[in-house]
Amino acid sequence: MKNLKNLIIILFFLSLFHICCKSNSNPITLSYYAGKWHNVEDDTLVITIYSDGSMSDSSDKKILASEITRISATSYKTKQGDALYFRSFTKGTFTPQGAENPTIITRK
Repeated sequence: MKNLKNLIIILFFLSLFHICCKSNSNPITLSYYAGKWHNVEDDTLVITIYSDGSMSDSSDKKILASEITRISATSYKTKQGDALYFRSFTKGTFTPQGAENPTIITRK
């Protein structure tokens, strides 16, 4: 009987721990990186990321959030084939569809 009581107590605390950890996990989405991102070399605007998870390129062509796939917390790909990779909250790279080399970008 004592072993059963201990087992129930342990299972209860394990379930609480599992629920607490799960409810505190907020996955990073593209909106985390919202802002204007500029080319490091010449300071030109490359992309703008909006708080709703959408983005636009320098020609103001809007890409909806539903057209952007999250590969990981730091890597995203658009339906058109553009690729975004973030090294930090303010640094990353943008590779437009068809380009061979990524553009190093910084948020300002």
